[in-house]
Amino acid sequence: MTGLLRLIFLAAILTALSACQPGGQTADVYPPAVEERVALVIGNAAYRNFTRLEGAEEDAELVADALRRQGFTLIGGGALHNLNWAQTVQYMRVFEAQMNAGGVAVFYHSGHVAQVNGENFLIPVDAEAWGPDAVDSQLVRLAGSF
Repeated sequence: MTGLLRLIFLAAILTALSACQPGGQTADVYPPAVEERVALVIGNAAYRNFTRLEGAEEDAELVADALRRQGFTLIGGGALHNLNWAQTVQYMRVFEAQMNAGGVAVFYHSGHVAQVNGENFLIPVDAEAWGPDAVDSQLVRLAGSF
């Protein structure tokens, strides 16, 4: 993502999040205590078998910081970097369990993705070349997640 596009993207996220704040409330009472806010933020850059993505980790940090300022609890304590297949699945399960408790949830992934037969997948940093029989052991399926 180029610098200008990154800036525009982050400005859009911050604008959207700030629009969630009810008018007239002070920062010490916002966000409302009754609303659970949870986020999973992943920045994968150090791919073993795919092109390294410059800026993916930094993008994830910026998004995580913006969400934290808006009262979100971040799964894993902050932006998660360079997750392998098992780690990605583990954190997504924790996120899904938190989502099922209600409230507001945000998922952000900066990294490689793929679409296979019309289905969307995240590509973990340890993914190798895959075929139709190995998709679920190399990629993380988004359909049915969350």
